[in-house]
Amino acid sequence: MSVICRNPNVIRTRTMYNTGGVDAAAYGGVNNYSQSRNNKKPRPQNCGSASLTFHENKLLFSILGNDCISLAAAVCQLYRADNGRWNKIVTGVVCLIKDYNRRVYVIRMFDLEGMQIPYEQVLYRFFRVNYDINIPTFMSFEGDVAVYGLNFTADYEAKNFHYHIQKRYEQETKSSNPFFSTFFLSQNIYYFILSKIFFF
Repeated sequence: MSVICRNPNVIRTRTMYNTGGVDAAAYGGVNNYSQSRNNKKPRPQNCGSASLTFHENKLLFSILGNDCISLAAAVCQLYRADNGRWNKIVTGVVCLIKDYNRRVYVIRMFDLEGMQIPYEQVLYRFFRVNYDINIPTFMSFEGDVAVYGLNFTADYEAKNFHYHIQKRYEQETKSSNPFFSTFFLSQNIYYFILSKIFFF
């Protein structure tokens, strides 16, 4: 797949999301979900890749899937570990997606030219990636059938991708910790009792 990449000096002047992504607001707030006024927490905007053009990001957002939001995106190569060697599977655009319909997080690889999804990995509980800051453009993870690697074209997009996956892992770890679970449960009971006393 051939991907049009911009000059790195130009890329860094674009609107960034956290440590590397491009906010969809830069593309007129493009997204593929219907925002309900009754939602308690507003959903995030789609985050594209700074290595893609305006139209490529817009195309990416249009094929994410029903009720899906891109939290991070990047141009990269997907590798699979076979017998101690890395074999390249495909080059394309990888997205970390929050699928509201299926209620899961997904790593999904897109081929924008062929309009195909050559790879997808649903993030299982306590999913983590192996990321070494000394090799800032590469990370690996345990997939359902093998160990996979992602080789990013830009280190700042790799860091942004890692940031979101690590954030999800920390949230899962925190919610599974007995201390935090007991603490928040006691807090909820406390506020429930107060509401009964003062508001009813």
